[in-house]
Amino acid sequence: MNKNIKSKMDILFKSLVVFLLLLTMTFFLSMQNHHLNIDDYRSSTLNQATVIRSNLEHEINTSLNLTLGLVVYIANNPDITDNEFAKIAQQIMQRTHLLRNVGLAKDNVISHMFPLEGNEKALGLRYLDTPSQREGVLRVINSKQTVIVGPIELVQGGLAFVSRIPVFLDEQQTDYWGIASIVMDAEVLYESAGLNKSKKFVDFALQAKDNMGISGHTFFGDASLFENTDNIILPISLSNNEWFLATRFNPEEIPYSTRTLLTFFVGLSISIIISVIVYFLLMTFKRIEYLAAYDTLTGLANRHLFVDHLQEAIGRYKRNNIKFSVLLLDLDHFKEVNDSLGHSMGDELLNAVAHRLQQISRNTDIVARLGGDEFIILQNDVAEFTDSARFAQKLLDEFKQVFILDKIQLHTSVSIGIVTCKVDTLTAELCMKYSDLALYKAKQSGRSAFKFHNEAMSLSLLHEIELTADIKTAIKEDQFHMVYQPQINLTNGTLMGLEALIRWEHPVKGRISPVDFIPTAEKRGLIADIGLWGLNEVCRQARLWLDEDIHFEKIALNISAQHIKAADFTRQILNALEKYQLSPGCLELELTESTFVDKFETIQTVMLNLGKKGVTFAIDDFGTGYSSLSHIKNLNVTYLKIDYIFVKDMLINDGDREIIKATIDMAKALDMITIAEGIEEQEQAELLTEMGCNIGQGYLFYHPMKAKDFAKIPWKQLNS
Repeated sequence: MNKNIKSKMDILFKSLVVFLLLLTMTFFLSMQNHHLNIDDYRSSTLNQATVIRSNLEHEINTSLNLTLGLVVYIANNPDITDNEFAKIAQQIMQRTHLLRNVGLAKDNVISHMFPLEGNEKALGLRYLDTPSQREGVLRVINSKQTVIVGPIELVQGGLAFVSRIPVFLDEQQTDYWGIASIVMDAEVLYESAGLNKSKKFVDFALQAKDNMGISGHTFFGDASLFENTDNIILPISLSNNEWFLATRFNPEEIPYSTRTLLTFFVGLSISIIISVIVYFLLMTFKRIEYLAAYDTLTGLANRHLFVDHLQEAIGRYKRNNIKFSVLLLDLDHFKEVNDSLGHSMGDELLNAVAHRLQQISRNTDIVARLGGDEFIILQNDVAEFTDSARFAQKLLDEFKQVFILDKIQLHTSVSIGIVTCKVDTLTAELCMKYSDLALYKAKQSGRSAFKFHNEAMSLSLLHEIELTADIKTAIKEDQFHMVYQPQINLTNGTLMGLEALIRWEHPVKGRISPVDFIPTAEKRGLIADIGLWGLNEVCRQARLWLDEDIHFEKIALNISAQHIKAADFTRQILNALEKYQLSPGCLELELTESTFVDKFETIQTVMLNLGKKGVTFAIDDFGTGYSSLSHIKNLNVTYLKIDYIFVKDMLINDGDREIIKATIDMAKALDMITIAEGIEEQEQAELLTEMGCNIGQGYLFYHPMKAKDFAKIPWKQLNS
């Protein structure tokens, strides 16, 4: 399966896992919400059952307590009259709506009844002779406690509970008088207690522990409610009688609430949205990872990913001596394709090159594009380094085959630099540098060739790396200093100015010549920092001399091409002059001819702007660079310096003399002042004076000197 498809499937799987996890959480929360809903119903049911129990206890116990007042009255008035009974019974029934009648049975024979109407036949009824009454009455007599029986069907219709209370005339309950009874309407009791208003999904049942002599008799509701121990069963306390109230809660019959369903569907929607977001985020991250590791044009590994593979190869080599080679390729004359056919065609060629390199390379090799027209190949698991040479030759041969792009035939070749893992201290950075050096060597040999890196290249690069680090330290720790070489008027011997020359005293290596460190500083992009230091140092010293009334006309400072091309160069010059309160006329900037090869217009603008402020310019080492007379003519140049290579042999070399004479004549024609460098003999000075040269500089007059030594010379007296 394609790697890209595998990656997308992996992302899809991760997104699906996220969706399932979120859906599981959603389901859990929904069910939790449903269970809370069930708990609410359960709590509501328990509260309702508690209320019903309380109502039952209140209604029945109230009636019993009222009847106890009658019992107490009889105990004190055993010969109670009908009127007395009727009066008390009427008061009892007025206080509760539950009672249907109140009766007395002296010696177990009904002797009093209220209301009498409708109950006349009950008078004279002997309990012990009546089978339906006998057992209940005996339980009252034997237990000496109140007994509630029922519900029973009344002759006059309806269901009722009968409560019988034994009446004793003494506290020891030995002198038995008879029984007081009340009849409580069952339907009224159920209604008052709230049993007929039961909540939906809830059932109730009532059971007496010992009702009519039958243990566990259920007289209201479904008896199965008492069989399930999970149901709610509450005891009802009724004056020595024990009833039980049972209620059933049916959670499976409770539908999911709107809140539960809403929770689920909202969670489902969020799960889908988050999963989609995760999918696109992972795809974005994958794209970012791809862009960070692969070249967007060719799809090859980029520099970052290649270095990772290279470091792994270095590790394998150091651990297990598994050899590898790095081949750096550069397309020859690729710029011509871009310039003549356009960048679009150039991109197509780069894609075609990438495809061809992948076809030629093994599956274990890593092919990458470093940028532009540079490609690099990591050849893993190399048996012999001659294999790398054969592979490089194969690449050269393959690139002799024409590329056909949009029916256009393109011919291109490659130059290849090869580095092998021969150095124990090899690092990815050094390996890339070595391959670059080898590539440069291949290009120098005539292109369409390959060259191996050698030890000389390695030592050169290591020296450059070490020197670069030393230069950075020298800038940071202020190891540089300036010396000053006077420039003398060849006609009268007066001081015309000084040239500031940088020197470096390394704390360990001693004096390092500018010839050695300046090219490295330019190559490594450090020359602008050195130039800025030199500018401030020269201005600082000039300010000290002026404050000490030490005579000098101007100070010349060498400026590199990189420095003057910097965007803030003009501002640096003006800031330094302002900082040390110097007149711009005391500063001369020296530029070599090679400075003008690139960005001539930019440099011309800088020189014009600074010239307007009073800063003067000189062209150094004239005749050794690449400038044209048109450049010289169009620049704001005051001084033209004749290089010492012409001066040193001018007495014996006619050609050098002619060059010097032509230069002086040209300078006069352009209204420039000439300065000759490297004058060491009096004859040279005299001949230069005769030719019309204005200023001389060299060992004949003065060696470069430190600022303190320059300050000791009485320049005013000499000039006078």
